[in-house]
Amino acid sequence: MAKIPSLRGKLAARKMRVLDGAQGRAHPRLTVCRSLRLVTADNRDEYRPTILLAYHGGIVRQLLTAMLLRQGYDVTPCEDGQAAVRQLDMAHFDLIVTGIIMPNLDGLELIRALRCRPAPPPIMAVAEDRDLMSPVYLRNATLCGAMGAHFLSAASTDLLADADWILKGSTDVLKQVVW
Repeated sequence: MAKIPSLRGKLAARKMRVLDGAQGRAHPRLTVCRSLRLVTADNRDEYRPTILLAYHGGIVRQLLTAMLLRQGYDVTPCEDGQAAVRQLDMAHFDLIVTGIIMPNLDGLELIRALRCRPAPPPIMAVAEDRDLMSPVYLRNATLCGAMGAHFLSAASTDLLADADWILKGSTDVLKQVVW
């Protein structure tokens, strides 16, 4: 198991990055954190499924990240489909949650691009319920290969339940899904 740095060390490193960035020079020993993980005394050494979250809206992305962290997942947030593809080239993820409307590479294009890869991770699509075209977008996402499609609302229990079903369910269930 990898040793998890202390919170004090992380805060000091972040402070150094901010101070060095303000002066226009990068600190060569510091690396950017790739994902977020909620660590408590109870779950320090256990395996946690990893989720890549691609969503353009910053506030909604933060809310989804917080919900998934509280549910017990490691979350790597990114703001568009191109950043998601770059993250997928660097690391393995157990689930991808993508928004539909994003710049550079939207959610439907991301789903299609991932289907071309060997053994792609399962994908869930999300869209805001206030957009009139969201039902059409989410239907197209399922036709392109998303395992789940959800409207974002204040109570996103369906989204969390589907994520639990995909990630904590048996592997036999995932093998039976028709891509």
